[in-house]
Amino acid sequence: MTKWKKPEARIEIFESNEVIAACWSINCAIPAESGGVKGYDPFKIGDEGNLHRAEHCGSADGFAFVFDESGTVPKGLLHIKAGSTNNKTALPCTIYTDESFTVVRDISTVQAGELIYFTTVNGRTWHHHGTVQAGNHS
Repeated sequence: MTKWKKPEARIEIFESNEVIAACWSINCAIPAESGGVKGYDPFKIGDEGNLHRAEHCGSADGFAFVFDESGTVPKGLLHIKAGSTNNKTALPCTIYTDESFTVVRDISTVQAGELIYFTTVNGRTWHHHGTVQAGNHS
């Protein structure tokens, strides 16, 4: 004999029980500032022969912030699209206090909406600057 059960439907509602982390992005402003043609760092004397390519450092997905366990305090910045000579390894960035690129800044002090100056090293030191863009994700 077959035993029948009463049909029923269940609805599960997602209730967030995790910290909502800041989702920040940054791209190097230099390719856009130079009209996408030259791409050298105007803050660096003698840099005219070195190109910042939009596809490497000018795109929003060219860099990635790393956050602490709370998801709110930045603890690192990586150049994940470092170019043809370093496609397999993300390069760590060093953050500086200003365009002189002489005084290293603690990345945990960086805030969304702020213009920052940073470098990556890939055979030579690349000088970048850009504004931190913020959004949210869970």
